[in-house]
Amino acid sequence: MKAEDIMVREVETVQLHENVGDILHRMRTLKYRTLPVIDEHGRVLGEFSTYKILTTIVPSYITSGDLDHVEFVPDIGVLKRRYNEIASKIVADIMNPSPILVDEKSSVLSVAAELLASHHSSLAMVVSKDKHLKGVVARSDILCFVQESGVENRA
Repeated sequence: MKAEDIMVREVETVQLHENVGDILHRMRTLKYRTLPVIDEHGRVLGEFSTYKILTTIVPSYITSGDLDHVEFVPDIGVLKRRYNEIASKIVADIMNPSPILVDEKSSVLSVAAELLASHHSSLAMVVSKDKHLKGVVARSDILCFVQESGVENRA
């Protein structure tokens, strides 16, 4: 099976100039974790994700392992202040410019391998040779495909 066989073709996307706070609200409403960032011609420029937002608002001294215990660190106030700082920025300021890009003919297994190799991304973008977005494959799409497939185990 190929990426084109399981990809979602109707994809919610964002553009570089859109407001981070507005996009996060849309993502929360739609229950998405990652959205492709495209240009006006539909070419993929990057990805906008909740993972990237968290890595931006959580102080690096927390995630670097420099502290043995973070219980004493004032948490919600720090996060809220840092969130407010980025909420008025645009997508171009926060996006990941190196998303997972795969071809329509990529095997489902190779797409799964790409997603596993990238701990920060849960979405592979299926693109044409000139990077036009054709669809997306999420980790959950692969699991649903495996669960629902009628293929027999030939181990």
